Amino acid sequence: EDDEAVAAEVGQGALSLRVAPERAALAAERVTLLAPGAYALTARVAYDAAAPRARLTWRVSCLATGRSLLEAGFHGSGAPAEQGLMVTIPPGCAAQRWELHAAGEVSQLASQARLMNLSLTRRGGGVIGSLVQ
Repeated sequence: EDDEAVAAEVGQGALSLRVAPERAALAAERVTLLAPGAYALTARVAYDAAAPRARLTWRVSCLATGRSLLEAGFHGSGAPAEQGLMVTIPPGCAAQRWELHAAGEVSQLASQARLMNLSLTRRGGGVIGSLVQ
């Protein structure tokens, strides 16, 4: 999604984000039809050393009810790092909305982040697939 606050670009299996200073917005969204169970969302998160780091927050909810299943952040250090979050899909939640929100730091420069190897894995099972396509 592109607007005045955030620019998101998918390429080479990665999601690159650029966020205007002191702004926050929805950067990416996907709907899934996952069976009930426990899932791990993992990604390798990298930041440009010369730019402020965008703050990334994942929000997952049941599509039909709006019930929140997860709200958690990916927090960056300097070097690219593998990060993961766990979410449990309850019975009766046939469709799920995944939202990635990004916020820019207080700076004169845009904040940036790059998510690579973004995947969803069912606990006790294999990789479901990439959320970036």
